[in-house]
Amino acid sequence: MNQKRIFIALIITVAVALIAVILLLLREPGPSKLEEAEIASPKDPTLTPVGEDGQLLLVNEDPGETLNRYVQWAQYPPDSRPLFDWQKDLIEPYKIVAQPLPVIKTPARDCTQDENGMPVCKEPPEFLNVKCDMNSESSVSVGTGDHRVFLFCVDEKGERVKLDNLKTRVYRIFDRKEIGTLPAIHAADDGSGGDDKEGDLMYTVTVRPTKADWGDMFVEATFNVAGKEHNQRVGWFSTPHVVAEFQQGITDHNEGGHLVVRVPIQIHKAGYYLIEANLQEKNDPNRFLATASLEGKFEPGRQVVALRFFGKILRDQGVDGPYVVRQLRARRNNSPVTPDMVQRSIETGEEVSGDHTEPLWEFVRMAAPHETQEYEASQFGKEEWNSDEKRRRIEFLEKMVREQG
Repeated sequence: MNQKRIFIALIITVAVALIAVILLLLREPGPSKLEEAEIASPKDPTLTPVGEDGQLLLVNEDPGETLNRYVQWAQYPPDSRPLFDWQKDLIEPYKIVAQPLPVIKTPARDCTQDENGMPVCKEPPEFLNVKCDMNSESSVSVGTGDHRVFLFCVDEKGERVKLDNLKTRVYRIFDRKEIGTLPAIHAADDGSGGDDKEGDLMYTVTVRPTKADWGDMFVEATFNVAGKEHNQRVGWFSTPHVVAEFQQGITDHNEGGHLVVRVPIQIHKAGYYLIEANLQEKNDPNRFLATASLEGKFEPGRQVVALRFFGKILRDQGVDGPYVVRQLRARRNNSPVTPDMVQRSIETGEEVSGDHTEPLWEFVRMAAPHETQEYEASQFGKEEWNSDEKRRRIEFLEKMVREQG
């Protein structure tokens, strides 16, 4: 009797497993990471820049596949794309995390360089079971307020260890040249000068940028740990002056089937700006929905810019509001040849050039998050993005498909 029950139980178990496998096979597969990367990109993934002039060329040999990929990508406009949780460079755009470095026990010996300039050593280095982590609190600083760098080392158990004889050096690099600046105002684990807690073995280096500290800044630390001297550095981009400021009074509305967020901004320095923002579900901080961007030339004065989160993205996501507009940020393009100048050159044939004598970017301090009104995803438009550019591109690809037969 018991054997019969066991046999029946086994049959039921196998049947359930078989049904689960069938359902799994029948279920429509989700998008791959590559497909998500393409749909998230603001640039046409079927075109690749090649050559010295960066000319865009079609590199896929299958016109039919290229057409399908383009149609999938072109549902949404380049200035508003879906946002996925793995896009850390957009979700935390001002946070670039440097990897921990091991502490050298014995340096490499008898080293030469190969034909590619890479070191080749007869005796490779040996490392201690100690790694050191050094990171800036942000990869971008704006203004001349204090900026902190955090440093700690851990042993093989992951426990922090004491550092001795900590010395720091602060400098910036422009045009491959190192330019010194004022030293750090504090570097210790003593609960003062920007350090959060005394004795937690998290060492804080506090830097106060000067008006001249514009560009790629670095803090270099030399210290003793586990009986060995170790050197490590970390960098960030400093904009010590204010070129523009976001202001209060952000509003949002459903306009033409899209979520349009209007942002007041005070422009202090005329120029070509890129303004960007992310949209997140309010009730799930790990659910990201869309990006929106706007770029163009701005004159000094108070202005209100409109960022459009494309309606079909929100409708396809199926997430109701309120939403949170986050990572609202901007930067001024300080290149001697800006995108508007390039476009004008294409239209008129006028040659443009210039010498790069200053850092490329001037960043604007990020705005505080903005919570939108309540919306239903079904209120947003279901129409795909359309433009003359898109129509011409599809006509060209369809022609290629026909010619291939």
